[in-house]
Amino acid sequence: MLSSSPGIKALHILKLSIRIIASKASRGRNTIFRSTDG
Repeated sequence: MLSSSPGIKALHILKLSIRIIASKASRGRNTIFRSTDG
């Protein structure tokens, strides 16, 4: 498998962390918008 190489494994971890951070950021932005609307 290609995933056995450390570089590709690191790339997958990086993509996952970016996705998690992006989802957290969008959630935080949504709460900020809600508070300003109210």
